[in-house]
Amino acid sequence: ALVETRACSGAVTFPYVPGLLSFREIPVLLRLLARIRSTIDGVLCDGQGIAHPRRLGLAAHLGLLIGKPTVGCAKS
Repeated sequence: ALVETRACSGAVTFPYVPGLLSFREIPVLLRLLARIRSTIDGVLCDGQGIAHPRRLGLAAHLGLLIGKPTVGCAKS
């Protein structure tokens, strides 16, 4: 069951560099997660985790920063 929904937007300060999506998206994701009132047990991300070519995609990077389990669901 859906418990809570939130939305967030913000200016992107990091340039587009293939393979470095987390540096563009994580600042906004951290602001979004700070707005959530419910307890977060984990996060499902639209991005790579450790399957990333550099072994630290968006999901893995976010998980390290927030100290919670994260799962990446990448398109490819």
